[in-house]
Parts: sequence; C-alpha cells; structure tokens
Amino acid sequence: MSSEPTSVESQVADLRMQLATQNHEITTLRSQVNRSVKETSYPQASRWFAAVDSVFVQPIQSNTTGLIVETDSGYSHVMFPWQLESSPRVEFGRESGDDLLGWRVRYWQFRHGQSFDANDANGLLPSGREGTVGYLSEDGDITTGLDFVEEGTFTSTVRADVIDWELQRKIAKPLDFYAGIRYAKLDQG
Repeated sequence: MSSEPTSVESQVADLRMQLATQNHEITTLRSQVNRSVKETSYPQASRWFAAVDSVFVQPIQSNTTGLIVETDSGYSHVMFPWQLESSPRVEFGRESGDDLLGWRVRYWQFRHGQSFDANDANGLLPSGREGTVGYLSEDGDITTGLDFVEEGTFTSTVRADVIDWELQRKIAKPLDFYAGIRYAKLDQG
C-alpha cells in the first residue's frame, strides 16, 4: 500500500480549507457590519405626541337609594340605575430624546347623572302611599330624610376631574424615569 493520500482524502482536505476560509470571511464581515451600525446610530430626537381615550366607568356608591317607600310588607328602596358609561381622557406632551427632559399632561373627566320619576303611574309610589326622601344610616336603620312625597323626579350626579403632570427622563436605553403630580376633584350631588 502506498502512503500517498487518495483523491477522496485530498478533496475532503480541500473542502475543509475552503470552509475555514469562508468562516473567517463571514466573521470579518459581521464585525464590519456591527461597527458600521454603531457608527451610524444617531441620538434619539424628542417627539410630540397626543392621545384620546374613552374610559368606561360605573359609579359604585355605598348607598344608591333615591327614595324610600313604606309598603305593607316594610320599606322598599328605589335605587339610582347607574350603568357603565364612557368618559373622555386626553393626553399630550413631548417624549424626551437623549439627554433631554420630557413631559406630559393628562386630563380625565367623568360627568354623569342618573334620574328617575316616581309616582303612582309607574308604580314606584303605590296609590295612597307616600315616599320618604331619606337614606340608610351605617347601622342599617332607616333614618327619615327631608320630606314625604307623593311624586317627584330624583337625580343623582357624579363628577370627577383628574389632571396629571409628569416629567420624564431617559436613564438608559430601555429605562425611562417618570415623576409627577396628580390633582383630583370628586363631587357628588
């Protein structure tokens, strides 16, 4: 037997050499591309933004009684029919760029009311009966309120105004820092 390599062994050796050369070229190209991307990355510019949302809210009160009616079987409470309702929220500001301070202002408003008519025609005040405008005290006993009524329209309103002021600063590439103040006002009638 001869010690000279066969043609298959020499072909495998040539292929290995070509593969090693191509791996080196790929690594060099990757390095050049990464360097090029780093050199062309520009600082992020600030940008203005605005948004409008529709927030769905349902007021939940500890006592939604509008009218207390005394019947033969005891007291009956006629409640305000609060439902889920839409309310607007608007936001605008300037998102910070690199090394700049950003800010935003957000305003949310909820102004809604519910009402119902009570009389003998709709059955909320049975004929010959009176209702009492009143409320439930905390221990559950009924406390009579302002007046006895034979008919009337009862209205309850809820209003909320919320304003947020925030400052924003980019700390690192994926990390932003926010600090702010919230003013909120709630009114019920």
